[in-house]
Amino acid sequence: MRVTPSNMSAQLTRDLHTALAALAKQQRMIASGRRINEPADDPGGTARALTVRARTAANAQFHRNIEAARTRLTAADSTLRSVVETLQRAGELALQGGNDASSGAARQAIATEVDQLLEAVVAQANSRGPDGTRLFGGQEVLAAPYTVTRDGTGKITAVAVNPRGIDGAMPAEVSEGVTVVQGVPGTTAFGALATPSNAFDTLIRLRDALNANNGVNIRAEIDNVAIARERVTSAGLLLGTRLAWLDTLESRLGDEAVSLATSLGAVEDADMVKAISDMNQIQTFYEGGLASGARLLQQSLLDFLR
Repeated sequence: MRVTPSNMSAQLTRDLHTALAALAKQQRMIASGRRINEPADDPGGTARALTVRARTAANAQFHRNIEAARTRLTAADSTLRSVVETLQRAGELALQGGNDASSGAARQAIATEVDQLLEAVVAQANSRGPDGTRLFGGQEVLAAPYTVTRDGTGKITAVAVNPRGIDGAMPAEVSEGVTVVQGVPGTTAFGALATPSNAFDTLIRLRDALNANNGVNIRAEIDNVAIARERVTSAGLLLGTRLAWLDTLESRLGDEAVSLATSLGAVEDADMVKAISDMNQIQTFYEGGLASGARLLQQSLLDFLR
């Protein structure tokens, strides 16, 4: 094949363009610190990086889910601790009022405090979390789990449950295929209304027995108050167990996040020493090509005809 000046010029131009593109790629690699800046740089590496990034995104979402679950569980746990204290006080008042030495006037004074404790327990059972949702309504997070009926003086005479139910679970996915329930149903904490020892009816009966100056009925509620308190305590322990488990799980997710970041770096990060060395070699080749081309293209047609 005949080699003409135009062939040599075209080939030189192509070689210089190739070197310039390689030089730009190395400069981009050094500037970004990444070996892969577009899929064409390494299709296999790009696929591996996408997998790692997807797992990293899932890990971050699990962290957010844990935080949301922890917030609700902590709020519910704090509320139940207050309920335990309220029922503890109710138990003390029941013992005091059940003493036959207590007068009718003393029992009426105690009944007033028990009525206040009843109001407090109902308010606590209808508590909201930091996000404004109900803590003990199950999946019914907007409606109050409990509603009350009052007499003409404003005293609570009965407590009813949200007819749509309060026992639906509120699970949150906190790891792949793993969920945690974000609280306890009202029934678990306060007792089913059909159960004599449910917190609300127990306090209503205790208050009424105190107002009626009926020592037998007052003493009959002492055990029910204790059972109600133990039920709430058990619900709080359940929440505490879940909170501890979330702490362990979050620590594991943190370790996984570090491992994923290391894996992504191994796929995408550039070897800066090698990248700079390669760029210098390409730079030398490119500059040499420019110099050679300058000398070659300075020759005119008359130079070739001599």
